[in-house]
Amino acid sequence: MQSIVKPNRFGLRAAAAACAAAWLTTSCPAAVAQAITQLNIPQNEYAIGGFHYNPPKMDGWREIANLKDTFALIYAEQKEETKIDTRFGVTFESHDIPDSVQVPDAAGLALLSRDQMADSHKTDLVAKSPIEPVPSIPNLYTYRLLVHVPVKDMADAYEVYYLMASPDRRHYLVAQCVTRTQDYANDLYFTQFYGSLTSLKYVPSDVAAAPAGAATAATDAKKNDPAPAASKDAPKAGAPASH
Repeated sequence: MQSIVKPNRFGLRAAAAACAAAWLTTSCPAAVAQAITQLNIPQNEYAIGGFHYNPPKMDGWREIANLKDTFALIYAEQKEETKIDTRFGVTFESHDIPDSVQVPDAAGLALLSRDQMADSHKTDLVAKSPIEPVPSIPNLYTYRLLVHVPVKDMADAYEVYYLMASPDRRHYLVAQCVTRTQDYANDLYFTQFYGSLTSLKYVPSDVAAAPAGAATAATDAKKNDPAPAASKDAPKAGAPASH
C-alpha cells in the first residue's frame, strides 16, 4: 500500500481532538465543573463534509467544539455539587482523500489509519487491536488503541476509532473516542454512543443541494417508469463482526 506522508494522515488533526482528550486527563475542580454544566447540549444533527450524524439525546452529553469540519462531545456525570466526572469524549472530523492516495476500500482506509495513529504515539502505545467492520453499517470500521497517559496515578486511556468512507472513496469521516474505563463497552454512555452510530450516513453535495421539488419530480418519474430487472451483480452484505 502506498506510503502516506504526515499531512495526509488518516486520523484526527484538529484542536478539537486535543480539547476532548484534555477533559479526560485533568481533574475537575469547582470552576471546571461549573463550566461543563454551562456547555451547550448537542445539536439534533451534525453535518460535516457530506457526513450526517445524530448524537445521543440523553442527559450528560455536552458539546465542547463545533467548527466547519469537526465537532466534539463529552459525557460527564455530576456525582457531587462541585465535582463532575468526565467519562467519555468523542471528536468527529471529515477530510478529503487525496487523489494521489489509492484507497481500495473502507477496510484499507481503517487499516492505514490504525497504523498511522499507532505510530504517532511512539513509546506511549501499549497495545492496538485489529480493525473490524461495524455490524449493519456499511463502510464503517473500528479499531482501538491503548495509550499510556503521562500523568501520575492516572489510568491508561483507550482510544477507539471509527472510520467511514464515502461510496466513491473521495471523502472520509473519522471519530476518535477517549475513555479511561477498561470496561467502557458495557457502560451506559458508550451504549448510547454506539447506538447513535446507526444514524451515520453520507449524502453527496449534489443530492443535499437539490431543490425539494426536483427530488419529488425525480421520484414521480421513477414511479412511472417500468420496473427495472433485478441486478445479478448486487453486492452481498458482509458477515457481521463481533463488537
